[in-house]
Amino acid sequence: MDKTASSDNQTTDSRDVEQLIYDIAEQPKDQDYQQLYQHLTGQTLYIPVEKDSLDNAPSAVHLGETLHSTDDQQVPMCSVAGPRGDSFVPLATTAANPMVANGYVGMRWLEALSTVMKIDTVEGVLLQGTNSWICIYKPQIAKILSDYSNTES
Repeated sequence: MDKTASSDNQTTDSRDVEQLIYDIAEQPKDQDYQQLYQHLTGQTLYIPVEKDSLDNAPSAVHLGETLHSTDDQQVPMCSVAGPRGDSFVPLATTAANPMVANGYVGMRWLEALSTVMKIDTVEGVLLQGTNSWICIYKPQIAKILSDYSNTES
C-alpha cells in the first residue's frame, strides 16, 4: 500500500516523485499533483541541451551545470512533441535519464517552470520520470508558481 498511518491516525503519503508521476500518468488525481509539486519544490531537474548550442550561447554555460534564475545565462533548451503534437520543454527527474545523456543543465523545479513560462514557442513542460511522464501546461504552471513560489529554498 502507498500510504502509511502515522501515530496520530492521519494518513501520510510515502510515495516518491517517480511513483507519483507514474500514478498521475495512469490516473490523474488533484491530490497526487499537489503531492508531486511539494516533493519537487527545491529539487533540481535536468534539461537536455545540445552541446553545440551551449558552445554558441551568448554567455558561458557548461554541460552539467546547475543554473539559477538570477543567472544571466540564456540556455537554448531542447523541446519535444507532446501527445497532441504540442511543443514542450522536457525535464528529467534524474541526471541518469537517457533523455539527457547527450548533455544537460540542471535547474531547480520552480526556476525551470518560471523559465519555461517565458518561452512563447512551448506549451509547458514534459516531466520525465524513470518509467513514466506527464505534461504540465502553462496555465497549470502559472498556478504552481503562484502557490509555491515562496516555498523553494
